[in-house]
Amino acid sequence: MLPELDVAPSLESLTARALGRVLAAAETAAVSRERFALALSGGQTPEGLYRAFGTPPNEARMPWDRTVLCLVDERRVPDDDPRSNFGLVRRTFLDGLRAAPAAVLGPDGGAGDGDAAATEYEQLLREELGEEPLDMCLLGLGEDGHIASLFPNSPALSERTKWVRAAAAPTTVEPHVPRITLTP
Repeated sequence: MLPELDVAPSLESLTARALGRVLAAAETAAVSRERFALALSGGQTPEGLYRAFGTPPNEARMPWDRTVLCLVDERRVPDDDPRSNFGLVRRTFLDGLRAAPAAVLGPDGGAGDGDAAATEYEQLLREELGEEPLDMCLLGLGEDGHIASLFPNSPALSERTKWVRAAAAPTTVEPHVPRITLTP
């Protein structure tokens, strides 16, 4: 599939377009494969989209019982820390859903050992997804050009076997905390 550039005139327009694409992909995947695997990023850009997931009629359109949610990356902070990507997902829509997703997967941001947390998260993903790819991955673009927690010159950029890696704290953007990230 070739990339398609879609320029939205506002964040509200971007949110509406993204919501339409997510809902369409979810409905198609849930019917054809009985599972929709959606990777969620953190940051400010997806907040409106995440809130929209939990509001009528969108909540009813999502096949939550066949949806696997997983985090693209997580900052190495506890879930209740305001910098936590899982905390963002939980606060913006997950806690308010009437129907629970089939699975919600993410690394343990509060773990003391980032490499061990990355290995554990990869195991969870492999058990849940098998060798099936993600259906959709929501990504943002950081001020320094990073996507997920794949920062310029990061060793994780050249990773070809591991699905998940621990990442050092970035020096180019805040917060300056270590991360756990999906790899290319």
